[in-house]
Order: sequence, then structure tokens, then C-alpha cells
Amino acid sequence: MAYMGERLCGRRAFVGGALALGAIGAMPGCTSLEGQRGSDEVALEQPFTAGIVRPQSIDPFDVADDGGMTVVCQLYEPLTAVDYGTGELVCCAASSFEVSEDALSFTFHLHQASFHNGDVVTSADFKRAWERIVDPTSQPSRERGVSPHAYHLSLVQGYDELAAGNATELAGVSCPDDETLVVTLSAPYADFATVVAHPAFVPVPALAFDDPEAFATRPVGNGPFFLEGDWTSDVGSLSLARFDGYLSSGGDLGRVVIRLEPDVDTSYQDFQTGELDVSFCPVNEASEAASSHGRSEDGRTMTLGQRFVCGPILATYCLVCNNAAGPLANADVRRALSLGIDRTYLADTVFRGTRIPADGIIPPPVPGYREGSWTYATLDRARASELLDTSYPTMDGGLRSLTVGLMYVKGGGHDDVMEAVAADMEELGVTCTLEAVDLQVFYERLASGNFDLARLDCVTEVACADRVLYPWFHSAALSGPNYARFSSADIDALLDEARATVDSAARLALIEDVDAQIGQLCPVIPLVYHAQCQVGSDRVAYLTVDPVGNTDFNNAELEER
Repeated sequence: MAYMGERLCGRRAFVGGALALGAIGAMPGCTSLEGQRGSDEVALEQPFTAGIVRPQSIDPFDVADDGGMTVVCQLYEPLTAVDYGTGELVCCAASSFEVSEDALSFTFHLHQASFHNGDVVTSADFKRAWERIVDPTSQPSRERGVSPHAYHLSLVQGYDELAAGNATELAGVSCPDDETLVVTLSAPYADFATVVAHPAFVPVPALAFDDPEAFATRPVGNGPFFLEGDWTSDVGSLSLARFDGYLSSGGDLGRVVIRLEPDVDTSYQDFQTGELDVSFCPVNEASEAASSHGRSEDGRTMTLGQRFVCGPILATYCLVCNNAAGPLANADVRRALSLGIDRTYLADTVFRGTRIPADGIIPPPVPGYREGSWTYATLDRARASELLDTSYPTMDGGLRSLTVGLMYVKGGGHDDVMEAVAADMEELGVTCTLEAVDLQVFYERLASGNFDLARLDCVTEVACADRVLYPWFHSAALSGPNYARFSSADIDALLDEARATVDSAARLALIEDVDAQIGQLCPVIPLVYHAQCQVGSDRVAYLTVDPVGNTDFNNAELEER
């Protein structure tokens, strides 16, 4: 099946879908369809300034935090991207791609493009970048350990050999010519083209190998902005200048200064004093910021009068149930506890309006999310009591002979949330014992199955529902992230079928069906969807923020003065 290269566009797409939850309107590498409102000259006279928490890395190899993602998404462009307005996969560095009927082979055709140093971007630059991530002998692997993103490539032929140090290349990645990248997998995976939308799987130039020290201090990418000056441990800000060689530049910003702040609170204080045009917003300031700057309707797009955005990201805050032992092995107990939790109270009161009540495990920005897909992820205490009465009838005083332990990592700011959840369970007559433990103990007990309930984030790094459902609920992951110890041959078969289904609509229908079936069994209890809050100054006329941490400076527009 062939996919042609419509690049994700800017403001017009937003206007057409402004009421859609999660609509973004633009991502890196996208062209604004309307005329520029300002000019590079104006932007250069008064640089646009954004605040981020100091990143651990701005190298695609191991970029992980929001600040690092923001920078990497300006410097680099991946093969594909997700249009969060339509839920469709679109091309970026690729002009088009084809998927074989057996979902084992992907052929990407590249746009003509260049790196910031003038080198032409070729298919070999993608192969080099991916091998750099997987190869334990690569320079960043030797210095910083294995890349946290390597596992995304685990289905590429030759991955195991390269990761073990028994090969020098990814055998499943070939370059027939400079404009063609062919990837062969060891098992069917039709969503692979979405996986490589991750900011880690961008091309890197030969410089990254020829002079790794120079590349480390001044990364060279293929994105809309290039880095002026060096990236060092003590630098206080980064200056990004628009790259004239980028094919899809749009918007008003010729230069962006990114201040590296110690924390979100400090960044927001600098925003309040007028030192920043854009900043992340702390939870305790969100209500005031929304009132003062106007809350964005779609949660992603800053426009005139709506410069506070708070939209869902690719993570769900949930409780993992032990499906293999103890009281939570009973599906009706899991369903009842889920029905007894007031998610709206958690989102609006405990999290002060900076979270969204969860009605399933798949976050809203991910294609495959459907409102109300998990029927037990709602508040219905009467129905909850009915389910509990069968095995744990109420006794004198309204209590039941049911006690559950709720384990969470101490020091992570979860106390208020867990206390509210425990109070909800007590409303049902269930005794909930809170257990705040150290991180190491937490994961040891998760791995050994020594828990009833455990608070955990379900995070997907790319907007792909398979990256939620397969690792959390397929029996093949029982020794890994399937901490719930959930196992169903029927669910396994459906997830495997979805991976082998090339047609996008058919695959999405399968995902929605299996998601609903999992929800009926309630192996985990979704609580709220994580969200990110940012606020813009009155200079901002148009700016979008996507669920993977990218503030799209490429298509940003400034208010005319």
C-alpha cells in the first residue's frame, strides 16, 4: 500500500478543525498556507523568547524530557508525523512511502533536503542515525549507555545482532539510492511508519561520526531552525535561527531564544515579569493563567484572546491491578473499584483543572481513542456496590471484608491523589491501605507481583495505540511492562491481527474493538489523562503545542504592532 506525501499544514487546518479535541494544526516541517503576518526583520530586532526546564540532552539519541523535545523538534525533522487534527499519518522528511502487503517491508522516498551545514540529506543518514541508537559500541552508547529509544526498532531485522554487539549494521535497513530507505522487519508491524515519527529517528549527518565532539556541542539537523552557539552544561540559553535551506518554512519567527530554566516555577515567574513570550505553567498557577490569558478551546493552539493551552499528552495516570493474585484477580472487584472513583474531582480539584478525567487507557491525541470506550471508567457507585455485594456484602457499619493495598512511589507528589482515591473506595465500604515506597522497592514489587494496586503512568512516546495496548496487555509482555499480569488468548490474537493489517481504516477498527474488549475486563483503572500547560504573551497571534512536547516555532505568527 502506498502513502503519498501531503505534508501537515498550518493555520488553515486549524481553522477547519478548531473544535476537535487535540487538534494541533501544525508540526515541525509544515507549511503555513496563509501569508506571514510579521517579518523576520521584526523578529530579529526583538527575538521571540521561550522558557524550558534545562534539558538533560538535545541529542536525538537520548532526548527524553519536554525541554529537550522542544529543542530537537526545531533542529530535526523525522520521516513522518501525526496530524493530531485528523489522526492521520503524514509525510515530513519522506515524500511518500509504501508498505508491503505482509506488513514486513517499508519503503520511504525522501524529499530533497539538506542539513544545516549544507550536506545533502540521504537515506544513509537515517540508517546511520538508527544504528547509532542501537549499536552498543557507538560513541554516545559508550559514553551514556544504551539509548532509551532503541527498543522502538526491535522488530527491524538485525536488531538483536547489532544490540548484542555481534553485527556492525542493522541488516534490515538498506539504501538502494540516496533518496530511498528500505526497512525490513522480522515480524509484521503495520504501524512502523508511525513509530519512526518519534523525534529520535531523525537523520544525523556524517559529522556525528567524523567529529562526535563537535556534533555534541553544536548538533546539526535538517529542521526549520539551526543552533547558534554551542550546547554546553553551563549555557544559560540557546539561540535558534531560521534555516533558509528548509523546504517548508513558514510563520514570522526568524530567531528564537530559548531560556534554560531550573524549573517550571522559575520559568513562569520570568514569563510574568515579561522576560519570556512562552512558558510552561505550574499546576498551582493554571487557574489564574487561564483567567488572565484566555483558555484555548482546543487545548493546543494559542490565538488572540486564548493564549493559555492545557491539552492532553501521550500519557494516562492509572492504577495497575494485579490480575493474577489477591482480590483484584476478580474482574468484578476491578470493575467496582473503577466505578467508585470520582475522576472529575481528581482532575478539577486535586489537579486544579490541569488534567482530564480518563475514560480509557488510550490518551485522546492517539488515533484509536474513543470517548467512553471503557464503560467502567466512569462514576457509578450504585453499580459498584452491586458488583461488590456478590463477593463482599456489606457488614455492620457499612464496611466489607475487603482490604486492598495501594502502592505508589513516595516523594512523587501523589499523596493527595492517592488519598482521594482511597476515600472513594471507603465510600464503597472497601478498606484501602496506602503504601508509599521507594522507587526501587516499587519496581521490585511490580516485577514480583507483590501488590494489589499500583499507581503507574501508561506512556506512549508516539501516537500509536498499539504502543499502549500491546506492551500493557499482550501476554508476550508478561515478563516486561504487562505488570497487571493480564493474559487473554483472544486479546493476543486481535492485537497480532492488528499489527499485520496494512489497511489503516481496518487496523484502526481492530484497535478500537480490542481496546473496548480490554476495557470490559478492566485490567487497569485509568484515572486521568496527563496534560501540559503553556501560556503565551500578547505578542503571540498563533502558536501550536503538540502532545510530544513540540512548541511549533516554525509556523508561529506574531501580533502586529
